[in-house]
Amino acid sequence: GIDVFDTKTQKLTQHQFQVVVRDADLLIRLSGSGFSEESERGLRAKLKVILPSLDVRLEWADRISLTRAGKLVQVVDERAPHEGP
Repeated sequence: GIDVFDTKTQKLTQHQFQVVVRDADLLIRLSGSGFSEESERGLRAKLKVILPSLDVRLEWADRISLTRAGKLVQVVDERAPHEGP
């Protein structure tokens, strides 16, 4: 999980997350009810500095699906297969 301090509630909360890598964008899926607008804007701004060439999207879910073994897959690669040289 990831610990997040929410400026709206003044509380530290833990969220599950999953990063989905795609050809045109990066999806960050987070569990929970969401951040305050201010916290989400700040996160988006920081991600834009780190990953300026990618369109980064945030998606909130009540929960993130686990594998049959009960494990959370934190990074999912959905890029198209790349042909050799």
